[in-house]
Amino acid sequence: MKTSMPLFGIPAGIMTAIGYIPHILFLLFIILSHGKEAPLYFLLFTVGARILGDWLFWTESFPNRMDSTNAKKDWRLSVRDIIFSNSSKTNRVLSLVVLDFGVDLLLVNIALSSSISAALVCLVFSACHAIGSIIHGVLVYVFDRINVLLISGLVFAVVITLTILINGFEKYSENVLGFPTPIVMLFLLGAKGTFSGVTVAGKTWIAEKIKQETTATAS
Repeated sequence: MKTSMPLFGIPAGIMTAIGYIPHILFLLFIILSHGKEAPLYFLLFTVGARILGDWLFWTESFPNRMDSTNAKKDWRLSVRDIIFSNSSKTNRVLSLVVLDFGVDLLLVNIALSSSISAALVCLVFSACHAIGSIIHGVLVYVFDRINVLLISGLVFAVVITLTILINGFEKYSENVLGFPTPIVMLFLLGAKGTFSGVTVAGKTWIAEKIKQETTATAS
């Protein structure tokens, strides 16, 4: 169990969560005002919310923390070399992040094809990701980044398998274990967002690798 003081995990989680806040508020307004639904419109907002969280972390939180260190090596000039010198690990991390994002889009698309309103689908997706990102920002320092990535991979493998099975099962029954099938699918979407921390763990690994290699020469 890792017990070192948090460096980038918690800020990465918080910035990711903040990115979803405008989207969550917008969706709540749509639902409460019974506005006209436009699934693609909501989905684009969801993608934008994730991009906003990443932008806040890499342009605000990360530079501020790096500039406060006593490193003798200019991290801004070293990022390119660090990324390429660790290209194999970086590619694996980025591949997991892209795969995680693809799974999210697939689950949202399946949920949107059910009888649940598009606004509610995207609200559950965004709210669970916002909550989960903060949790994972802490967990990367309790169970280590690699373990979080492994657990996250297991979570989205289980969720996607169950979603595909349930989606096929829906042709024969409107209920799964006594619950309406669309509600079960919505629950799986929320579980994926809450318990899969691939994005936060990936950002944390890249950020800490840059810090490690730019401060190593300071001693």
